[in-house]
Amino acid sequence: MNTNQIIKYVILSLTVLAAAFIPEHFFFDESYSLCIHRSLLHIECPLCGMSRAAHELTRLRVASAISFNFNIIFLPVYVVFDLLAIFTHKSIFSKLSRFTLVALLAGLVAIYVIRIGLHFGWY
Repeated sequence: MNTNQIIKYVILSLTVLAAAFIPEHFFFDESYSLCIHRSLLHIECPLCGMSRAAHELTRLRVASAISFNFNIIFLPVYVVFDLLAIFTHKSIFSKLSRFTLVALLAGLVAIYVIRIGLHFGWY
């Protein structure tokens, strides 16, 4: 593993630990919003719901996690393929990792278009 991969997985591990150990009321208290995009534009950003989804996923509540942001399903798949690419050195896992990352980004774009459309009443 190179230094960038170590840094990436340390940050990912700390994020998962934070999602697992931060009390639930912090994630689900709707009286305030930490999202700058939502505060400025009054439209949920593509990442809105990802923290709550990650929190639910750490408790193995998959259906609830998907209900907050369906893009959460790509995250563990990406991590598995990325780790397999690192440890097996097989190009198929590297390609699958990149494909999953592209699918995650496409999902974020799709959810943003949907949220903008709902905000402006397009559908």
